[in-house]
This record gives sequence, C-alpha cells and structure tokens, in this order.
Amino acid sequence: IINSGNHLSDFITSAGATIANAIVNGTVEFGKLLTGASDWDSYVAASNENWRNAVSDLSGEWNTFTNSITA
Repeated sequence: IINSGNHLSDFITSAGATIANAIVNGTVEFGKLLTGASDWDSYVAASNENWRNAVSDLSGEWNTFTNSITA
C-alpha cells in the first residue's frame, strides 16, 4: 500500500508538470498570435500539437503508474 501511494504521488507530480507545461506552451503560442509573430493557422497547429503531446505524455505516465502498482 505504501508503494502504491508513492507511485500515485509520482504520477500526480508528473501529470501536474505535464499539464503545467502544456498550459505554458499554449500561452506562449497565444502570445505569438497576439503579437503577430504567428498567424491563426500556425497558432492552431502549434496548439493542437502541444495538447496532443501532453495527452500522449499523460497516457505514458498513467501506464507507468498502473504497471508499477500491478508489479
């Protein structure tokens, strides 16, 4: 049970960092759009890639967590 708690804590920490990074990256891309450093299409493409990568990372982190508690 203690190991499961540690693994859950690791997952929450990793997931939180992944989500925070996605938000920061999205904000940077939005800033580029507002300042004219990118256009709408570039903004949408970068945002989609950013969130797609975040979901992929979260999936991997979840798999690591579930594998660690079943081992």
